[in-house]
Amino acid sequence: NIGLNTLMLVLGLLIISWILRKLVTKPLSTVIRTLRDVESSANLNHRINIRSNDELGEVAEVFNRMMEKFSHIIQQVLTSTSQLTDESRRLEQAAEANIDGTRRQHLETDQVATAFTEMEQTSHEVASNTNAAAQATEETNQRAEEGRARVEESIASINNLSQGLKDAAQVIKQL
Repeated sequence: NIGLNTLMLVLGLLIISWILRKLVTKPLSTVIRTLRDVESSANLNHRINIRSNDELGEVAEVFNRMMEKFSHIIQQVLTSTSQLTDESRRLEQAAEANIDGTRRQHLETDQVATAFTEMEQTSHEVASNTNAAAQATEETNQRAEEGRARVEESIASINNLSQGLKDAAQVIKQL
């Protein structure tokens, strides 16, 4: 009778052990393995495949939803970073075009000043008109220089923004 009871107890313990392994240990190992995979690879596409109505099933479901949200957020950040980079390039090109225009205007202004100086030598009446034009040219030069300085400041700001975006993109890639 004691031998039968011992056999029944051992058999019962084996069954309980098998049930615990199937219902707890194996799913828990799956959760741990998936978490380690995400940690080591930084791949937000990993999901836990546990379909049960217990706490482990709930942990798997919450984890999967969380990974979906993280993936969506990262995608939005990458899209925004790409758009900002594109806009930064367009602004840089526009700034460079403005600088070129300012340089051409400055050159043309210098040429106009030379022409006015030559006309001053030919006529006294033209000389007074030339002085007024030279003053206007000087003001234009100052405005052109101010414009060029602003454009250079804009380019520096754009370059800083671009570097910040590159750094952010690098951090995001590392995540």
